[in-house]
Amino acid sequence: MLIYTFMELRAGISLAAIEQWGKPTVRGNNIFPIPFPNSALAITSAGIGGWHTVDVSIVNNNSYSVLGWATDSPSAARTSLPNVIAIGF
Repeated sequence: MLIYTFMELRAGISLAAIEQWGKPTVRGNNIFPIPFPNSALAITSAGIGGWHTVDVSIVNNNSYSVLGWATDSPSAARTSLPNVIAIGF
């Protein structure tokens, strides 16, 4: 169910938040499954226990960037990409 405030109805917009999450396919630029119609506000990485050096940032409403890697321990040769979650409207 969608609930709009008076100001949203008056302006003809919806400020309902949209959440998207998943796993990036590559280091570098990745595309959101569904572009945010107005603005991508925040993104963070999560879901990897142990050690990680990951920087995720919003490029635009359609894509985000992942730099770095994640691993289960500092001496492990296996690295993987983290899960990400983004919010926008």
